[in-house]
Amino acid sequence: MAYDTGWVFKQTERERNAVKLSNQEVANLAQRSDIGIVAYLEEAVREAVREAVCEAVQLSNSELRELNDPYFSQAMIELFKMNRRPEQGYVRGIFCGGKTCDEVMVCFRAAGIPFKSNSPLSADETLEDAHRSEGNTFIDMGDDCFTKGELYPLIEPSLRNRRIVNDALRDDTAVMLVDVVLGLDLHPDPAGVVAEAAREAQRLLQARDASDGRAAIGVREVLWIASVIDTRGDPQGLDDQVNKLLGAGFVVTESTNRAARLAASIITHREV
Repeated sequence: MAYDTGWVFKQTERERNAVKLSNQEVANLAQRSDIGIVAYLEEAVREAVREAVCEAVQLSNSELRELNDPYFSQAMIELFKMNRRPEQGYVRGIFCGGKTCDEVMVCFRAAGIPFKSNSPLSADETLEDAHRSEGNTFIDMGDDCFTKGELYPLIEPSLRNRRIVNDALRDDTAVMLVDVVLGLDLHPDPAGVVAEAAREAQRLLQARDASDGRAAIGVREVLWIASVIDTRGDPQGLDDQVNKLLGAGFVVTESTNRAARLAASIITHREV
């Protein structure tokens, strides 16, 4: 697999400045690999550079995952910004894993962005009705109110598909944020399941805009962001799962923190 040099550089100016010291080392290591093109660094070379960068700028594990994020597409984000409608002001996150939901909420709270959840960090962030989103909403589908008599969503992620579609169809939704969790004894194709929900929502959005005459100004777009939680060698196959998400129009990242900050930046028009 080819790895783009974009994994070396993070998005903010502060972080780009921080890694400038390793640019020459990247070039030197590329030459020693006998490939001669940085975009095709071999795995061993890439790991050496990653260690050097980490040591130079003291990156956290979460930040390190962002450096090695070969699936991320800034172009899709810029296209959404161009087509976004004024009423689209909120993020709706529908998560199979409670840990992912917590990480996203921590990010939004740190950025000073209000939100509601059925599994809040504090009582004042409690969603009044867990079955209906209001403002920025983050839903832990593993909560008892959804799983009573049902399989846990990590095992049967289709349980959240109806909620995903319903929230995507709301006029004020800008971003749909989901997690795709891979691992032993979990669903064999979680990406395929959530991709079905995204395609269904997109089909319904097109049909609705056509029926009420809004097609002339373009179909309302939703930015779909998926955070993939995996370890190399998971039985679902990381590349296969990512390709299914990309095929359904998702922006894909292996960093939940990056996914949350991206979603936050869309609705605040500032870097988070």
